[in-house]
Amino acid sequence: MGSDQFARLHELLEDCIANPDQPHTPLATIQRDLERARPTFLNLLDTPPKDAAQRSLLEQKGEYADVTTGTQGVVASPELRREILFLADSLSASETLCAAYVHSAVDGKRWSNSGAESGLELYLNERAQMLQCLQTLWRGALSADEAFESSGLKQIFLRETEELVQGRGAEVIVNQATKAKGSWTSKLIHTIDSLREANDSLRRSIEQPGSTSTFALTTVKHGVSFSDDTTANRIRMHEAERNALAHLLFLIGAAQQISLPETLSLTKQLAATTSTDGVAVYLLVALMAALDSLPPGDEYLDRSLPANGNFVSQMKAQILDATWTVPHLQAATLLQWTVFLDHIVNANPNVQLDRTAHGNPTSPQGPGHILDVLTDKALNGGAVAFLARGVLAFKRDANLDESWADVVGEESFAIGDGNPIAPDFETFATEQVELLVLEIVTTRTRVLHRVRQREEDVSTNSHRGAYRPSQASGANDRASASRGHILESLFLLVATIYRDSPDSGLKYWIDSDAPRGNSSKTPRSFIRWGSECSLSTMVNAYREMVTSLATGPRSAALAFQFFADAGSSSTYAAATAAMSWETFNDALTFLLRNLSSSTNADGAAPEVEPVEVFLLRSFARLLRQVVLYSDSAREALYDNQQHRPVQTMLSIIARYVPLQLKADLLGAVAAFARPGGSVGVEIARRTWGALEVSQVLLAIPPSDGRGGALTRAGPLSAAGGILAELEELETPSKVYPQSIAFIELLNVLVHAPAPLESLRQGVDFDTQTIPDTLGAPHRAPGVDPYVRFVLDEVLLKITTREFQDQADRWKMTDVALSFVERCLACYDLGPFLVSIDPRRQTPGSPFPLAQLVVHPGFDILTRLLSASELLETIFTILIAGYDAIVKNSAGTPLFTTCVLRCMRILRRTLALQTPFLETFLPVLGRSTVHIPHDKRSRLVSLAPVDRSLLFHSEAVVQIALLVGCTHEDEIALLAVQTLIVLAESTYFNVEQRFPEQSRARLNRLVGLLQASTETDRVLQGFIDRLRSPIYESDLERGEWTGPGAGGNIQQAIRSAILDLLLQTTSAESAAPNIAHLILGFDVHSLASEIEIDPPEVKLTSLHVVLNLLRGNVATDEDAYASILNRHPTFAAKCYRLVRQLCVHKYTSSSLSRYLRNHERFFYIQSGALPFEIPPATHGALGEVTFDSRQIVTSSAAVCAILEAQAWLLESTALELNVLAEGHDTQRLDQLIRSLFLPPSLDDDDMPPAHGLARALPRILEIFHAFDITWSDSIVPTRPSDRWMALDYASCLRPDPATGCEVYDIEAIVALLAGARRSLQDAGELNTVDQKNDVRRETRAIFETIVVENHRCEIRAARLHALRAWKTLLDIAFDRAFNLFPPTGKYILAMELIAAILPPIASPETDPAISELLSTAVVLLVTKVRDGAAQIEAVNATDDLHLIIRGIFVAIVQPSVSLIVRGNLYVALVNYFQLAGLVSSSTTPLARTFHADDSMSVDGSVDGASTIGRPGLRTALDKGNAAIFLSALDRLLPTICRDAASGSSVWRGVAFSALDTLVMVAQESHTTSKLLSILSKQGYLQTFVSSLKDAEGDLMRSLEPDPNAESLAAFYIYTSQMSFLIRLASTREGAEKLLDAELFVRLSQCDYLEFDGFVPHSVERHHELLLPALQLVVGTLVAFGAETAVATQQAIAFVEGQSENLLIALRNAAAQRTGPAMREAHLIVTLMGIVLPLHTPEQLNTASGFGGLHSAMLALSAKICGAQDWLEKVTPTVELEQLQAHTMVPGLGPQQSSFAESLEQLVESLQGAVFTYHNIATRKRLGTNAFRPVWSPSVSTSASAPTLGTASLFIRDLTNTLAVRLLYAAQVAELLDEGQHRTLEEKEEALHIPDDDLSLVEREKRAQVELKALQVKYRERVTSSLHLVEVALLLYWRHLDFYLDEERSERDVGFNGVQSISPLQLPSLRIDLAKAVLPSAQKLDSLRQDFSLVTVGPAFRAKDSYIEIVLRKIKDILVNPAATPSL
Repeated sequence: MGSDQFARLHELLEDCIANPDQPHTPLATIQRDLERARPTFLNLLDTPPKDAAQRSLLEQKGEYADVTTGTQGVVASPELRREILFLADSLSASETLCAAYVHSAVDGKRWSNSGAESGLELYLNERAQMLQCLQTLWRGALSADEAFESSGLKQIFLRETEELVQGRGAEVIVNQATKAKGSWTSKLIHTIDSLREANDSLRRSIEQPGSTSTFALTTVKHGVSFSDDTTANRIRMHEAERNALAHLLFLIGAAQQISLPETLSLTKQLAATTSTDGVAVYLLVALMAALDSLPPGDEYLDRSLPANGNFVSQMKAQILDATWTVPHLQAATLLQWTVFLDHIVNANPNVQLDRTAHGNPTSPQGPGHILDVLTDKALNGGAVAFLARGVLAFKRDANLDESWADVVGEESFAIGDGNPIAPDFETFATEQVELLVLEIVTTRTRVLHRVRQREEDVSTNSHRGAYRPSQASGANDRASASRGHILESLFLLVATIYRDSPDSGLKYWIDSDAPRGNSSKTPRSFIRWGSECSLSTMVNAYREMVTSLATGPRSAALAFQFFADAGSSSTYAAATAAMSWETFNDALTFLLRNLSSSTNADGAAPEVEPVEVFLLRSFARLLRQVVLYSDSAREALYDNQQHRPVQTMLSIIARYVPLQLKADLLGAVAAFARPGGSVGVEIARRTWGALEVSQVLLAIPPSDGRGGALTRAGPLSAAGGILAELEELETPSKVYPQSIAFIELLNVLVHAPAPLESLRQGVDFDTQTIPDTLGAPHRAPGVDPYVRFVLDEVLLKITTREFQDQADRWKMTDVALSFVERCLACYDLGPFLVSIDPRRQTPGSPFPLAQLVVHPGFDILTRLLSASELLETIFTILIAGYDAIVKNSAGTPLFTTCVLRCMRILRRTLALQTPFLETFLPVLGRSTVHIPHDKRSRLVSLAPVDRSLLFHSEAVVQIALLVGCTHEDEIALLAVQTLIVLAESTYFNVEQRFPEQSRARLNRLVGLLQASTETDRVLQGFIDRLRSPIYESDLERGEWTGPGAGGNIQQAIRSAILDLLLQTTSAESAAPNIAHLILGFDVHSLASEIEIDPPEVKLTSLHVVLNLLRGNVATDEDAYASILNRHPTFAAKCYRLVRQLCVHKYTSSSLSRYLRNHERFFYIQSGALPFEIPPATHGALGEVTFDSRQIVTSSAAVCAILEAQAWLLESTALELNVLAEGHDTQRLDQLIRSLFLPPSLDDDDMPPAHGLARALPRILEIFHAFDITWSDSIVPTRPSDRWMALDYASCLRPDPATGCEVYDIEAIVALLAGARRSLQDAGELNTVDQKNDVRRETRAIFETIVVENHRCEIRAARLHALRAWKTLLDIAFDRAFNLFPPTGKYILAMELIAAILPPIASPETDPAISELLSTAVVLLVTKVRDGAAQIEAVNATDDLHLIIRGIFVAIVQPSVSLIVRGNLYVALVNYFQLAGLVSSSTTPLARTFHADDSMSVDGSVDGASTIGRPGLRTALDKGNAAIFLSALDRLLPTICRDAASGSSVWRGVAFSALDTLVMVAQESHTTSKLLSILSKQGYLQTFVSSLKDAEGDLMRSLEPDPNAESLAAFYIYTSQMSFLIRLASTREGAEKLLDAELFVRLSQCDYLEFDGFVPHSVERHHELLLPALQLVVGTLVAFGAETAVATQQAIAFVEGQSENLLIALRNAAAQRTGPAMREAHLIVTLMGIVLPLHTPEQLNTASGFGGLHSAMLALSAKICGAQDWLEKVTPTVELEQLQAHTMVPGLGPQQSSFAESLEQLVESLQGAVFTYHNIATRKRLGTNAFRPVWSPSVSTSASAPTLGTASLFIRDLTNTLAVRLLYAAQVAELLDEGQHRTLEEKEEALHIPDDDLSLVEREKRAQVELKALQVKYRERVTSSLHLVEVALLLYWRHLDFYLDEERSERDVGFNGVQSISPLQLPSLRIDLAKAVLPSAQKLDSLRQDFSLVTVGPAFRAKDSYIEIVLRKIKDILVNPAATPSL
């Protein structure tokens, strides 16, 4: 036994029938499930009997076997053991089976009853579910749905039914007690009877509790008992089982699967059935189906009858001779039997009926006569009346009851003891009776003719040819009773069959083929024949019949024509003349004339003859039906100017005629005024006028006369009219037909707004039917008298009136509430709100406020908002609500309707109150509109309805309770919608103390609900609503939009509940609130204390939602449960709810923990992505294209699937982040594997070779699923310019669910209504053509709006989905990238890039989506760049080429926005960085010395510029160059335009891209083409000019608090300069820059000036000056030796910026910071270039270049002396501070990256200084004689360089060289002797951190670092040697110059060096020798360490050079005579 086996199977079968076009489950799975259930089906309701062994084991050991799990020896407690044994004895069932039921019930805690009672409940429920499965199985087998048959499902269903009845079911045990065998159908019939016997015993146990019955003895034995309620429920369940079995019998019979013997058994069963047995109708209908006529020559009859020769005689004996408990059942069976015999005769002409057997042995007639006799006997037995009044009792109504009373009197035909048959069986019963009736009226015409003749003869002979009213006829009249009224009964039976079934009776109006018999008669012939009846009762019954048959548009139109052609000789099938419309109109006119002109002796109006009233009423009902359904009939009859039926009927109503006639005439008038058609509104307006003229309601009191107008509202006059008749006639008689009918007329006259679909079809949306001047000038305009009548005289006085039938009380309440509802529904503030909307771009005409004031909705709304008696009445009904509905306390379903109307009124009031109170009333108060006194006094006390609800908390509880109301689903929907409003109400969404519940403050709405005793029922109502199975798909039926619309309202309820939960669980909502209460959270707990129990402990709405979502990812067996495939919008809301709960701070922790631990929600749900878009056949259809597939579906389905995936992806992204934060690597790894790895790829697997097919990672499949295009099925026509000029933009509203802006349909309607009103005021809507034009324009506008809304909604949903996808991508790549496979993650990234780029380039892609995707490209390219080494390992050249080609293609697309291009520029820069890294294959840690440009002097600022390479070295480079060259012509202008004129945000990015492209061009030797484009198209000139143009913003960037615009200009400048520096690095580029006057522009830039900035400004100034210096120096360097022209322009730059350069040099000397020294390096280099063009005189000046020269010498004194100052240099900028905390591998004391970079920078600067010094020493006008720049002093504190400072510099430089030589040697030793050193020793020596790596990886890393250090130290040694060489050379030359004794005169040099007298030379030589010789000796000793390993290939040359220079220095200082002269 599976506890839910049959529930799930039933859901599966129902889903197959409801959605055959969407097979959610494989056919093989369905077949398998049916085969598994077949044994239980064959056993039917039999249960395994009690077993002695099982009982003994349970009694003695307390053990039993659990059949659900297969566990043996389960121990039961003593109490549980008693429960099991008691249940087993009560059911006479297996102890093991009963143990399973009890155990399941107790463990599940599903009921609060005892274990036995709960087990019994489970037992009965499972039986009911099994029977539901069987019924559904047969319904599928009988289905005529083509889709169901073509899907193969019908064959499976049919095969299973045949197996049950003819296969294995051909022989089963029928009776368990006797073990008798028979067919499965026989078992079914027997089970029905055995259940009846069981129920009889159960009833006796209740009625006789002290008896010695089995039940009593069982109770005594076990000490356990069932309560009377449980036993009563068991009886009800057994009765339901009997009904279900009989229902199943009918289905078997309809499928022609009941054999003849089984039919005989069924007949016997029916004969013994009592009239109080509820199964009687089921059995009769089943027998009728079994005996139903079959097609002539049917093989079944030919085969079965010979084999069952006694069947006919046995059936005859059973039907005619046997005693029947209910004679009417016998008559109905006999009637069906005659039809069966007739078909036997027709199918087998040789068959001769046994006349003796059929009761007429002497008749010489043939079978036909015998059948006529039998038919007549059945008719006279009351078969027809019984079928109508008994079998079809559910179709009775008041008019039919009245007609039947005149036919059958008080004779009772009740069957089933008043128990109604199931609603789903009503259709079957009706159809079966209909088939029988069709046979009678077409094949038994002889009998019917004889019956009519006999009836007329009897009537004539008894002198009762005229009509006698009902009170004098019927059962009290013997003659009437002897007549039988058979024909009247037949007419009324037909009327009953087709009552309220639109167009189901078309067969009676249209000639069709003859039926299955041999008669040529058709149903239409029967209608024509019936019109010939003359007896009044027959005429009345006939009109009732045609009234029912006229139901439906087509039927009504045909009926109108049938009676319009009455009496016409040209039409053979028309009614007789007495039945024509003309006759009826003449009768009305005649009656009105008599009433108007005749009075009796008392002066009163004459009474109308009863027979005349009788006939007029029936004709009035016929007229009403025809006009109600047929627009053409209404127009034809209304336009009859001769009779004017509406005015005539209203005039009659105003006279003294019977109230029932008035009611019927009012109903006919209401039909004329109904909404719809082209004249509905116009007729309603005219009807209002006619009603006012007729004064049916005395709106103008007689005292005022007809000539004066009422100046104020007053009470209605009771002097006459309907009010007087209400008080004087209806109230005393306690029946109110006229008042009810009159209010129904008023309801019709108030037209409710048309739904959207009707408006789209061009229906006139002007529903204002009340004339503006109604009643004027005789009274105040408006309908106030009618409103007061309905409310004050009827609705509010109902409780004071008495009613003969209490149903009338609720009928009157219903119609009065309907009036209130309709008035509020059509009270539209939309046009008024649109007219005053400040968002309107064009002012519209002012809305006439008077219309809104005189509207009845104004009066009603103010009554409701003033807490009047009307509102109290509504609250009173609502408070009685739920239990009164369930218990039917009012005794009529009308109470449920009243509750429904109250809910509608309340909901509409809540919707209107805010704009009414906050907008309309203030405007009205400022206007001059007249307001009646009674209304004005009411306005001062208005308050929102929710405030009144606050004082009626019991009403709030009842509203919540009504969510579970299943009697009327719309009530539940409205209850949910009302709770949505209350949840946001300021009166309920506040916190309040509820001392009896909690000491903490609680949400008021939650507190009110919890304070009630109904809390559990409220919560259960939500649970039941959410989990109720709904098989119909929204995609097939559409979503529910209102009463009468398509879709499933139960699904709408579930969706509304989700709306409530979503609204109240948003991030900004306070918690806990009603959502948390509904979802089952403990609202009294803190967020940290919440624990969610599993559903086995406590089932909540949250569990139901999660269970629904679980169906989306179910296996094939459970795929039918997917709400995504049936209700995608609802599914999306469920996913959004989970997302919101996971985000909300109150529930995030507890829910995420529950989902993670108990549901594995994120892993399982994300594993089902991407979701398929299901096809649809209903709704806003269109075609969606994705993944090379096209599906016809609805826009709502597309949006829902996208939104569902978006919310799920967001939830999963959040979960990824939480797992990463919590270091839950195991779960994180599972999610990463599921989403990002191909299905067959493990973590360590390498991806397959390129070109081989492999499964896509899920993240890529999801992206492809989002790449969709939508094509709407609606192709709107363009409205005219006049209508297009309306301000539609003011109707844009953000969609509450998605946030995208869509056109609000209500606002559009209001806008169009205002435009239509303007046309009407201008007289342009007078003709039919003008109105039709407006309708066409309206339709075009609505279609255009709808299509645009669809486009916007799908675009927003797609954007949301892609944004969620991007969020997941971001988090995974940021937080969990280490969990990806080492190489596979980069391959995945490249695949993603390749997939993303084409949509970006597509012109059809929405700009917002392109922008989002472009950011993803940046992320992915950046990640791929970081994995350059792995990219090289997999040889992804082709993939990389595909990426760059895609980037280029996307950039040049015209449709791509600047934002997208900007992101693509970033991706482009990163790509070429990646390409550089792949080509260079440089390990990041080994690139410290070279690649770090933070301290470089010739690199650019931007990171892309760090990848310069000498040329194309790989296939990747060559391919990149080819792609670049092919795209250059279009690519470069695009980027240049963005760099020149784009927004400030993206100009800098564009310059970075240009920088990168220049680099690529240089590498590929295509610089000429690039420069040609830049120069010829003027871009380069623009870029250079912009350096000066941006001066203002750049100057502002140097302020202490710069604005965003100036900072943006600063960033643009840095990127621009990087690009120009790159461009200037080649000779050709430098020439182009000079042509663009680069130096001139730079010399004019004031922002390069230094002006005492604050620290941050100083830093920015450095970043402005440094690139400018780099650009100038780079340009000059690019020219090489030929620098004449360039140098001249450089001098202009130096002169223009001399003050700034001077300050920079002085700052460098004073501060010696990194930025200052970088600037000084460039300035010194620049000065060295322009130095040769300056004269000595210029150098000796204090200004101009001389000042720079002096500053440079002062700088050299600071930095080219002792080097201890280096230790004092600290980081000053952010990058340096970061470097200071970054340690690098190396020998000796561990150094930071900043220290290493600083050493490199200082050495570069020192090298530049010595170069400048060297140039300066050679400068002498006209000669190359040496000119000293160092002073002949040993002082080290001078402000200029001296020989002393140089000595110190050489000393420190020698020490540095010694250390570097040592480290170089040690590294070489470690490399050579690596095998002799342990790994730990190497890591310790190199200061390598101990990361979590394997030994192999650590060894490899150490080896790589050693090699990198070898290169680094060698380069450092080379750098030190270079400085040593230039320093020694300059030192020697200065020594040689100053210490030359033969020179008689010394030149002071450039810098005014003092002369040295010969007397000073010895002491100077001694001092210098002391200063430098120790360093020289040490340096000489270091020469032995020079080797190939430490210095490199040039070690010998350097050794020789240093040896020579040292020797010369020693010779000068030690042996002067040996020194050669210069």
